Amino acid sequence: MIRYILVSLGLSLMACNGANAPDDAPAEPTEWTAWKQSGEDGYVNDDLAVLKAVDYRYIPVGAAVFVSRRDSGYALIVDDTEAYVVKASLEPDNLCVLSGEDQSHYRYADLPTDPILLSETQRLRFNLENITHEEKRVRAILYDDNAPELKGFPGLTYFPYDQSGVVTATFKADPNVPEIILDTERGLTKAFYRLGFAKFSISGEDYEMPLYTGTTNPDEIDSFFTGFVDDTTGAETYGTGRYVPISGFGSFPPKTLKIDFNYAYNPYCARSRAYNCPVISFAINAPMRFGESYGKKEKN
Repeated sequence: MIRYILVSLGLSLMACNGANAPDDAPAEPTEWTAWKQSGEDGYVNDDLAVLKAVDYRYIPVGAAVFVSRRDSGYALIVDDTEAYVVKASLEPDNLCVLSGEDQSHYRYADLPTDPILLSETQRLRFNLENITHEEKRVRAILYDDNAPELKGFPGLTYFPYDQSGVVTATFKADPNVPEIILDTERGLTKAFYRLGFAKFSISGEDYEMPLYTGTTNPDEIDSFFTGFVDDTTGAETYGTGRYVPISGFGSFPPKTLKIDFNYAYNPYCARSRAYNCPVISFAINAPMRFGESYGKKEKN
């Protein structure tokens, strides 16, 4: 999953997030403060918060998963040998969800679904993943407001905002637009298209960062997916690297791109087994102390 930069329209924030900061301390941008809060909410407060994901199952075409009622709440199962309240089956072109007497069909384009409320504290959601360019799977995720992972969460940590982490890159198109399969932390894969590269310099070196999307339709391209490892990876930041959002460039193809590494963030796999996070090996040979770090309390 990708955390995008929030545009603070009508958002009331405490001035510069620094009432007790020293007079000479640089003020962090209010939109960055809002982005950090959205990250915290995305882990613990939202209905579909990352740490509320207590179970998940993949549904290949022709298979089904079931939601069964247990003493402790609801659970996902892969067979119908016990009573179930929801059945979800994946057909070649749609997902069929049977709940009681209600039956709903979702085209792939309709996914992810809105949350399906199972109880006051538990909900279910289905989303589509392109495992390869030919194979699609639907993932069912069960969320619980009382998930045990919420109790010990120490909160997200960040490096201080640093303007030197903002670069202007030149977009270099890849004329071949190759189909790319990225390995994931869960032993699966995810399919992308490589639209090109972002050419920029940082810490005295030149780089060409690969830019991925899930489509080749120019009208649908308003952002790129990418990430990196650097000299902090595995020590001060998450061990498989971080992602950085790139958007706001207008129509495709762009001439230039703004990359703000202060918005770099850890994959959800850093704190949850319910997610399938691509591993990007693009390396920056410098300590990129921008964006989200990985606190000592979170390391095994």
